[in-house]
Amino acid sequence: MKTLEDIENEFPLHWLVWINNVDELKRVLKTETIDKEKVDNRGRTPLMLAVKLSHLQCVKCLLAAKCNASFEHEGWSVVQEAVCSGDEAILTAIIEVRDLQRHVQRVTHVPKLLQHLLDAPDFYIEMKWEFTSWVPLMSRLCPSDTYKVYKRGANVRIDTTLLGFDNNTWQRGNRSYIFKGAKDSAVMIEIDHDTHEVMEEQMNSDIGDIVAIPPPIGAVRARLNAPVITNNIEMDKISFERNKSGIWGWRSEKSEMINGYNCKVYGASNVEFITRTRMDHLNEEQIKNKCARTPLHSFLGISDDEVSSTRSNEGINSKDRVIFHTEICLQATSNYTYISNITFLAIPLLM
Repeated sequence: MKTLEDIENEFPLHWLVWINNVDELKRVLKTETIDKEKVDNRGRTPLMLAVKLSHLQCVKCLLAAKCNASFEHEGWSVVQEAVCSGDEAILTAIIEVRDLQRHVQRVTHVPKLLQHLLDAPDFYIEMKWEFTSWVPLMSRLCPSDTYKVYKRGANVRIDTTLLGFDNNTWQRGNRSYIFKGAKDSAVMIEIDHDTHEVMEEQMNSDIGDIVAIPPPIGAVRARLNAPVITNNIEMDKISFERNKSGIWGWRSEKSEMINGYNCKVYGASNVEFITRTRMDHLNEEQIKNKCARTPLHSFLGISDDEVSSTRSNEGINSKDRVIFHTEICLQATSNYTYISNITFLAIPLLM
């Protein structure tokens, strides 16, 4: 078993954050050999630990030392941990520095991105995807969209109609995202065709004097009054097998002709779509309102798995699971694999 002295020597920054020794932390951070992004045995950087412990001055000290404010561990980012801390000052500081770091990273990669676009051939592609279900009327509640992507030179345009998911409803719209590249700069344009609004962002390779802009106080408080939600697809249990067609005794491997290609059809089973929700920062009334099951939950048979909070008496964490069966058509050649007509079948969990 490690002693406190061993921990202090192995994780000096974590130790100073743990005991909230801000003055010593500032001194150690000036050491050039110190690893500011070293993770402890639980996968936390010093900044992540400071946020979890709600040590505001340590957080500001680490941010001033340019620690990574976009770090993620086990699917949770530093910003999400800041939300769960319930501390408005910590969340404001994290978002401010994270946005600044993202901007610097974007503009410094502009020349490389432009070169990659110029080297790639011009193309136009449509990608259609949809969720369907054998449950009556269920398909109308499932999302679908067709992405249209245009690429010419250093210019790219993407058209989409599916904007997001809010209050168990899929948000629809008509948006275009345009990337216009020049010699050493680029312009990112977002067009809302419904409201006739255009948002434009200039991206130059010259960073210059960039000043961090604090996030709007309304946006910060909105985060603090809403659950923290992440979505991911569980890949460990997915299995693929060739689909069959025909009646019993005369079944053969299924194939379909798509755009002139004879495509093999495979089935993917046990595809789990997991939504994780944390409400550590919400009060009992807010948790009660957010935890109410909707007709969509009941109809799909979505199961809720409660996970004990990492901090006592501070809300609950939960997981929502839906299992999907997918059918994928593949046409493989020596160099490429074509994927088309991806269909997702929602299978309710009988729990």
